Amino acid sequence: SLLKDHIRPKNRLSLMHQIATDKMWTCDARSLAYDIVRGGGKAHVVMLWHSPKHDAAGNQVNEQCSTGATCHSAEMMYAIPQGRGKGIPDTLAFKKEAAFGAHYMEDLLRYVYAQDHIWAPYSLE
Repeated sequence: SLLKDHIRPKNRLSLMHQIATDKMWTCDARSLAYDIVRGGGKAHVVMLWHSPKHDAAGNQVNEQCSTGATCHSAEMMYAIPQGRGKGIPDTLAFKKEAAFGAHYMEDLLRYVYAQDHIWAPYSLE
């Protein structure tokens, strides 16, 4: 999927770092959801498979966060409203990104308020 998303790590070390980070966070989230469901609770695992065009926080850690990589907590720009002058820039270049963010936040709020949402419960199978 890295090639499909036009993500070209600078070198093998950057690629290995990205793969290891993705594996750690994804496996940890699924393990927690498994434990919750196995114990009788309900869980939903949501993975953001969107390459942000703007990730100010992630970009401070790794420049690839604004050039195609989906970095840790990248969904926060979309899930939590940002103050004036913060978040996705209000420019024509980011118009599609802002629309994606608004749609993502609406989906999240529908889930939070137990309304009809798009996320399926986690399954043990």
